[in-house]
Amino acid sequence: MIQRQKEKSRPEEKEIPQGYLEQLWDIYDDNIEKIYPNYIRIPTDIRVSYHMIRSLFIHKAKGLRRIEKKPITPSMNEYIKNLPITGYTLIIPFKLSNSKYQVLAAKRSMTTKVYAQQFSYFGKKKETTDKTYREGIKREALEEINLEVNDYKLQLYMIHKYLSKNCSGTDPVLRTDELEEAKFLVQVPMYLYLMSINDQTGWRYNEPNNMEQPKWMTERECLHEIWTPSLQYYNSTSLIHIYQIMSKNGPN
Repeated sequence: MIQRQKEKSRPEEKEIPQGYLEQLWDIYDDNIEKIYPNYIRIPTDIRVSYHMIRSLFIHKAKGLRRIEKKPITPSMNEYIKNLPITGYTLIIPFKLSNSKYQVLAAKRSMTTKVYAQQFSYFGKKKETTDKTYREGIKREALEEINLEVNDYKLQLYMIHKYLSKNCSGTDPVLRTDELEEAKFLVQVPMYLYLMSINDQTGWRYNEPNNMEQPKWMTERECLHEIWTPSLQYYNSTSLIHIYQIMSKNGPN
């Protein structure tokens, strides 16, 4: 509200005391979760609204149970099997703090080409020099946050697969009647990584052009942010379920 007051510079808002605006914000912040417990924060200064709308659609449709997995016919399956495979990897660093698990995540920067100002984990497309996805995620973790990944702590959590109209995976096929528009099968291996004390103090913010300062987030904080589509679709597993698994069993 204070930022808006400065930017808009409207006469009727100019003289409102900053302390009063802070009191209003405190009241809002204290009550929003009681009124609407599943709220999410949506940036208003986004560059490409289409990418935000796509993630918001997935968020809402999941809540209304309107995203359904339709059966794949034999002919559809044959078509999919012949598609070229591309993919990228994601690593989800986590730690146990004050008896609660937290994940390290970052908001994509304003200048990012796709899904700007949306939260994600770390990783990118598998490169030709990467023999395996594990090698790729180790390289990306080192490049993005200066994290040297130890193999024994890297756990494959799930492999998310979807069809895309482009090689980068940013134009997904959303309906089975659009199947013929699919040009690639995209694979997204997601890895969990337990951060040691040394990891927690040693990681570094390496890519300010691509992401904002990464931060540790609780389950509650994760649920109130907008995530990139793959993570938004799988928020019940990639966010909540991680906490449930770790809380019950602890890391392997």
